[in-house]
Amino acid sequence: MSILGIKADAFLSVGLFLYIAWMTFMIASKNIWALAQRYFLPTIVIGSYDDLYFGVLDYLIEQRMFESSRSLIARTTTRVPRDDWNKVKSNIDPNSKFDLNDWKLGIPLTYEPDYQTYFCWHDGKPFWIGRSKEQFSLLEGSAREFNIILKCFGWSTKPIKDLIQRSRERECRMQEAYTEIRLPLDKKQRTGLRAPWAGKISRRSRPMDTVILNADQKSRIQRDIAEFLHPNTRRWYYDRGIPYRRGHLFHGAAGTGKTSLSLALAGQFRLTIHYILLSDPTLTDDDLIRLFQEMSDPCMVLLEDIDATSIVRGRTSTISGKKRESSIMEINPGPEVDQGISLSGLLNAVDGVASAEGVVLIMSTNHPEKLDDALIRDGRVDLKIEFTLPRKEELRCLFIRMYRSPYETAVPAELDDMAEAFATRLSENTFSAAEIQGFLLDRKNDAQDALAAVSQWAKDKMAAKAKQKS
Repeated sequence: MSILGIKADAFLSVGLFLYIAWMTFMIASKNIWALAQRYFLPTIVIGSYDDLYFGVLDYLIEQRMFESSRSLIARTTTRVPRDDWNKVKSNIDPNSKFDLNDWKLGIPLTYEPDYQTYFCWHDGKPFWIGRSKEQFSLLEGSAREFNIILKCFGWSTKPIKDLIQRSRERECRMQEAYTEIRLPLDKKQRTGLRAPWAGKISRRSRPMDTVILNADQKSRIQRDIAEFLHPNTRRWYYDRGIPYRRGHLFHGAAGTGKTSLSLALAGQFRLTIHYILLSDPTLTDDDLIRLFQEMSDPCMVLLEDIDATSIVRGRTSTISGKKRESSIMEINPGPEVDQGISLSGLLNAVDGVASAEGVVLIMSTNHPEKLDDALIRDGRVDLKIEFTLPRKEELRCLFIRMYRSPYETAVPAELDDMAEAFATRLSENTFSAAEIQGFLLDRKNDAQDALAAVSQWAKDKMAAKAKQKS
């Protein structure tokens, strides 16, 4: 049999030859590529469980290294707060209708690389940058882990290390304006993962001068943390065999600024906040210890409203001196119910043999008399700060903070006089800063109206509180 005068056997022979040649080429090219990657493409892999992951990813996006790519992931959210509100004109009539949708359409989307390998240039050097995700099974369900794979043509990993270092420098600059907050992963995801913490959440750092608190108390806590974080202090602790950690208890009435001061301190000292909700029923003693072990060093651990958690309500309290039965024994859930953490688990996590170092622990409570002595004894809590209701000077500062322009270096004389009058019309140690701020927010554009209405507001507020107590 022949086709166009050529025997069929010849076609088969040529086809077989081309197939063998193609397979040989594919195998050879694969081996050559493998050898090239091994000897000429130094590689560094960064996992999503590490703090570097999002810092490097944001740096790559900022450098626009993937703009020409044809496969991207679009996001409407960012890991840091947007500055787009600053673009809104300040002379907009407050009585006019502001269309939020029109403003939203003007916000650019964020584009990040898809899960594949990209070729790009950085500092005049060729890079292959890839993202990957892996799905793996856990005892309860499954979880995903993400990686950034950085490769550079050459003999050394130095260009990659330089890129990572630049991303770290960028992140440090970002921390001057933003405070990073980390939350634990949910129960299914934190089981078996290399790190039990979720990705960072960034919030604008709160300036310390916006926290309404007694100046002496504010200065005292600032000096304490500044001294603790100094490198010489760390060496001093190590030389004397003292665990390098510091504990603080913020206690006082609700709305007096305990959380606000914690956020301001974290921003001032560039500390990442690790926020743990002790009442989470899925959080076990082992989970808590692991969370403490996987924290960045140094960092701040924030445990808010610990009096609302039954595990810390002990038999005695050094502040109240009253005795009662421990509520730990009152909790007796069945075997199928998540029991949460125990008091002993919390104590071991805070300052046990396996606890983390470089930690600034801040616990806040509205009712310190409910806390167990074991939790707030010396050594676990080094400094106790009582937050009282605002006095005259704090009332003045609160009024000035609300109505002073951020561009003014000095307080205008008229505003200072109004603040003095405002503080005079309110009784000291009567209203919380949160209550007064709520009143001022309703009149944020009219200081005169706030001054005129504050006396009647105070009377109505006191009457409502008296009625509530009766």
